[in-house]
This record gives sequence, C-alpha cells and structure tokens, in this order.
Amino acid sequence: MNNPITFGDLVRVNGYGNRVFQVESYYEQEWFYPDGTWKDRIFELFDVGNADSIEAGAEDLTLVADASQADEYLRANPAPIEPGSSPIIPINFNLDMSFLYGENYEGGDDIMNERKKNTSARELSSQEAKRKKQERKLRKQKIDACLDWMNYYKADGNTAKVAEIKQELAELSKESE
Repeated sequence: MNNPITFGDLVRVNGYGNRVFQVESYYEQEWFYPDGTWKDRIFELFDVGNADSIEAGAEDLTLVADASQADEYLRANPAPIEPGSSPIIPINFNLDMSFLYGENYEGGDDIMNERKKNTSARELSSQEAKRKKQERKLRKQKIDACLDWMNYYKADGNTAKVAEIKQELAELSKESE
C-alpha cells in the first residue's frame, strides 16, 4: 500500500469541510482469499482546532501538509473552528445567567439549541465512522470463520463444502470493494 500520508501529517477528511486533522496513528488490516489479498489502512486523527478524534480510511484523506511542514502551515493558517465544534478550552454554556439578567433570562437557550444542532451532525459522523468500523470488524470475523471451516472441510475431504465456502468468501470480498 503506497500511501504518502503518515504520522504527523495534516489532512482534510471527506465530509468534514475545511477542518484540518493531524495523523496520530494508523493501523492496517489484511484479508487473504484463495484468489488474492485485500488490505485496508485506517488512520486515527485529531482535529487541530478542537482536538476531536476520528478514524478515517486512506481513500477519504487529502494531504494538506506533511509532518515536517505542519507547524509552519498551522502558524500561517490557524486551524478553523467549525460552528458547533468544541474549542480546546471548554466553555460552559450551562451557566445560570438569571443573576445578571433577571429570572426570565432565556438567551442561553438559543446558544444551547444551536450547539445541540451542530453537535448532532458531529455525532452522526462519529456514529457513521463507528458503524463502518463495526462492519469491517464483523466482515473480518466472518472471513476468519470461513477460513477456519474451509480448512476443516479440506482436511475432512468434503470438496462440496469447500466450494461453498469459497463462494461465500468471494461474496465477502465483493462487499469490501
């Protein structure tokens, strides 16, 4: 897998607008099939503007600056903080402002409602990343089980079952494309 993105690089992620993320780590998963292999690289990233952490596949990343130029890039281009994302210094919007504005103060509700709307988009994105990760994990478990059963049936000489399992492995490999 010849991916130029590595530790410390700054990237943009499809679906996250102009937010800039830094590569913290990555892991690779490799699947072996009778007729080939398949490898997937998953990057663990954090938002340089607010330290949100996400995972993304290599196909969703666009290199902004490599690790050697990351500090210089960030000095020249301060990290944008998208509306609704939490800044690095937490701000408590749940303050009771009635002591300043009287008992009927409702201004904070607008702020909280806006943050809830924006947080929902981030949560949906996070849930989607978790769902994809779970799908990959489940697919890997299915493949592992198929390979175990295929070895068992090969040793037993049951060629019909081996052929059936090879067909199932082929279908699982199509799902990963």
